[in-house]
Amino acid sequence: MMNAMTLGERKLSRSMLLVLSLSLFVLISLYIFLFAPLYVLFANDVLYQSTVLPEVFSLCSALVDILVFSSFYGILLYSIYRFSLKNSVPLIAIYGIGIFYKNVGNILMTFATDGVPSDATEDLLTALIYIMLELLQGALVVVIATVTLYHAQSREKIRKDAALRAKKEYVPLAEFFPFSTLLNFKNPIQKAAFWMASVPMFVKIGSRLIYDVWYTVMNGFAGIADILWMLLYYSLDILGYGLIVYFVMLLLLSHFNKTDLTLSSESTETDADPLSEI
Repeated sequence: MMNAMTLGERKLSRSMLLVLSLSLFVLISLYIFLFAPLYVLFANDVLYQSTVLPEVFSLCSALVDILVFSSFYGILLYSIYRFSLKNSVPLIAIYGIGIFYKNVGNILMTFATDGVPSDATEDLLTALIYIMLELLQGALVVVIATVTLYHAQSREKIRKDAALRAKKEYVPLAEFFPFSTLLNFKNPIQKAAFWMASVPMFVKIGSRLIYDVWYTVMNGFAGIADILWMLLYYSLDILGYGLIVYFVMLLLLSHFNKTDLTLSSESTETDADPLSEI
């Protein structure tokens, strides 16, 4: 799509790669070395398992997932929009490394604190399965972003070329930035962000639904109270893995768009000033 990047574009690309790398490393490290061990500690301790502490650290672990998804999805979407899928491969690779770090690091941390169990091979195989599933989820998100933006940008390019040939004013159908409303399906960026954020939400709800059905079949119907708790958890899944991911993506997209405009302006001024090269 782009043969060569300007100085501003290279700075933007490096900035997005650095932000994603640091974000994933910090968030996943907090999960591996703090939230997951503390959850296991309090959940298995008879003095604390009936308190709010296990739920607090379970919520912290879920928040890590939400922020990891938000960071990757938002930065990836802007990179594909601004550059191309090919130029976004380093971001995808960083995310893959982060997924590997999270799952394998969590298993190794468990081995370090609790000792290596006799069925350690099964634990590692389970981690491998989770890695594959999360990578498939990431691949689906990449496809959604690429297809949505490709169709929109291709349509706009055709209309722009037609307007130039006809010597008419080009008026774009799709306006990408800035966002006029919180949700606008006519904006390809927001449309892609919505469906990208829906992926982890549906995965979470689907896995919870499977567990709830299995639990009900094995233990029988427990009553209205359990249904209300289930509905609460489903609502939290929609709020956390759907809405929060989507809105954090919008914040990241707006941030990098402003950074992009600033860097483009600086690059233009530098190119226009011959003394800047001396």
